[in-house]
Amino acid sequence: MSSEPIAVAPRGALLTGLRPTGSLTLANVVGAVQPILRLQATAALPILLFVADLHALTDTEPQVVAQQAQSTVRDLIALGIDTTRVHVYVQSALTHEVNELAGILAREVRVSELMRQPSLKEKLKSGQQPENATAALLMYPVLMAADILLHRAARVPVGQDQLAHLELARLMARRFNADYGATLVEPQPLQEDALRILALRGDAKMSKSDPDTALLLSDTDAAIERKIATCQTAPEGESSPHLESHARLIEALDAASVSVLRRLLAAHRAGEKVMADFKRLFANVAKQFIGAVRARRIALTEGEVDAVLRAGTAFAQHSAAQTLDDVRAALGLRIVVSNALEVDL
Repeated sequence: MSSEPIAVAPRGALLTGLRPTGSLTLANVVGAVQPILRLQATAALPILLFVADLHALTDTEPQVVAQQAQSTVRDLIALGIDTTRVHVYVQSALTHEVNELAGILAREVRVSELMRQPSLKEKLKSGQQPENATAALLMYPVLMAADILLHRAARVPVGQDQLAHLELARLMARRFNADYGATLVEPQPLQEDALRILALRGDAKMSKSDPDTALLLSDTDAAIERKIATCQTAPEGESSPHLESHARLIEALDAASVSVLRRLLAAHRAGEKVMADFKRLFANVAKQFIGAVRARRIALTEGEVDAVLRAGTAFAQHSAAQTLDDVRAALGLRIVVSNALEVDL
């Protein structure tokens, strides 16, 4: 234990990440990317946005993750991320730093606390058994905490489903600081009113894991029309969670369509048969939005994407190195350079 408290560096950041487990859905766009677009215009803190490929390895094969990581970076740029304001990097570029801090943080959390985390419970509910679940799944919240605490992130945009994970990261930081001096920053949640978008059919949220009921940035116009033609709506004069969800998605994607949307919904509530017109509007908005993103994505050169990642990675590595230097010093760690020489970190 350090005998002297270590002053926290007078800096902070706003940090968020996306898992590269498939083409982004329109639900990802309005729920995760659009909040970043709003923040990049107003936030005073530096913003770090990472593609969480190490997290994706929890339940996805490495070759799939590697391919999707690069694709996700291109999508983020095409969606309008301002790379002069937002530092974009791929998580595995900081593999050593993330895993080193995760190993240290693992000392500050109990197995029983990890077992209570929503991510584990959801996976077990979806068919996995504890005896078959990997240790990577159990350690997922620790890796997430390392991502956040590594940059002394002051604010973390989170939805309701991630609050428990952020609270565990705060707990680990608090325990480390109590044991070794004020070194890590307890991150505060930045709760966005993120839209919860349902799948086109069924009771689940729109997800990459069920591409037939999701609208993907990789979808062709024909695929979009086919999917929306069979989406759930509501009988004349009635509402439903699906109809409300589809309407919220239209509003979020195209403000110019809101007046037409409202007229259609008013006619529907009055008992008119307008759901075919509603679906046409929905399909047109989705096709125009995805088509515009596709065009910007195609226009990106490899050199442009590489330059974004080089700059973002350099910023993230410098930020991580500062934190790890302070963490090692707080712990009093020493490296043996040779049999005869030890060096203080």
